[in-house]
Amino acid sequence: MTLQYRGGARVPGTLGTSPGGVGGRVPGPVGRTLWQKHSTLPEPAATKSSKPKALIVLGTGHDGIKKGVRLNSDKYFDKSARDSFAPYTKEVTLVHVDSAKEMRELIEGDTWNVVIYFGHGVENQMALAPKEGGKHLNEEELAHALKKAQAKQVYLFGCKAGETGLARKLSKDVPGTTVHGTFGSLDVDWEQRMDPDKTFTNKFVFKEVLTEYKSGFQMKDGKKTKQRRQERGDRITIDDDPLEPMVDQ
Repeated sequence: MTLQYRGGARVPGTLGTSPGGVGGRVPGPVGRTLWQKHSTLPEPAATKSSKPKALIVLGTGHDGIKKGVRLNSDKYFDKSARDSFAPYTKEVTLVHVDSAKEMRELIEGDTWNVVIYFGHGVENQMALAPKEGGKHLNEEELAHALKKAQAKQVYLFGCKAGETGLARKLSKDVPGTTVHGTFGSLDVDWEQRMDPDKTFTNKFVFKEVLTEYKSGFQMKDGKKTKQRRQERGDRITIDDDPLEPMVDQ
């Protein structure tokens, strides 16, 4: 017998349009595509650390994804996060945070080759919301923390991190750092199943492939593209593709 659960509830998504980030829509619909397997990290540059290190930061607001899941404790949730983000990481530290201040201090408190954020984004600001309904971590604060941490690769699994311009601005303000961001709403399932051969699957399944930026430009496979995806605030013309509008870089 095969047991499988694909969470129908929505998880870390966009927080509202008010300056305080309260009362907006949270998480989008269930994801439909498989986990992206194409991403490979280059060898990280040397830092003060003796070994390459990665930090996974989990914000609040994950209750929806856990409802109805067969094994729904934080133990399995954290293991799924570690396994699902494994393609991006080396030696891993995983931490749940409950505020923007805690996230900032955590990042800047050590050197991290890779920083991964999984939580809420903010729809109308270049910011993240590690605490659902709480104070935002703005671009300037995050850039300062990432520079202190000497991060070389940053992955923002939070709604609108690309569309607001946050990911691209960070890539410009943190020299030498490649920033990958979710462009639309973050859609994810927590998939758990036991196959007939007793293989146990416990992973997050994401809908969107992250968009890559470096030095303020959109990249693909490490190379600058001629155009970038249109962000909030960019001028829209009648010639733009309404499904995926682009602008020259």
